[in-house]
Amino acid sequence: MLEGLLAFLVLAAAGIAGETWLTAKFDRSRANIWLADHIYLPALRMPALIGFVLASYPALYGLESAPALAALLDFDWFGHALNMLFILPLLFSLLPVAGRLSALMLPLQGMALTALLFMPLTAAMQVEASAWPDMPTLLAVLGFGIGGHFLGNEIASRLPQRKFALPAYDAIILLCQAPAIFTYGRMLGARL
Repeated sequence: MLEGLLAFLVLAAAGIAGETWLTAKFDRSRANIWLADHIYLPALRMPALIGFVLASYPALYGLESAPALAALLDFDWFGHALNMLFILPLLFSLLPVAGRLSALMLPLQGMALTALLFMPLTAAMQVEASAWPDMPTLLAVLGFGIGGHFLGNEIASRLPQRKFALPAYDAIILLCQAPAIFTYGRMLGARL
């Protein structure tokens, strides 16, 4: 699990640095803001999510031993992962209230990625298990997402320079992401 957290921190820091650079470079037209919120910035967060889930395997599911990661993944898995990580924010933005809480998107993306790895794991272990979260896990993930949103807003509002507000907010959201994915992964692992 330590490898996953380290990979997550390094990749998230690189993503935040890229986000700071990117937000300073584009003009503030409505089209660019929408593209940044729904395409560019989610793309910068993808390596942190994928790196965390893959580097944390099998400890993410609470397993000490499991089939080799190379046996579970193929080129199609990465294609599905990238498609899902791009499409979820676009679909989420169409929801009236939920689209305003972008902090919920990252835990949902992490859960989807964790479930996507869980499917070949159950097949390799010859176990039938559902990837749907139980209510306590869902509430915990929502708590991390909403708590990260409010904490990120509070910290961003206290920064002296507004240009760092969005990267600071996203850094807090990313920090709240790891426990949410970990909670969901452990719930899935208990079903094996």
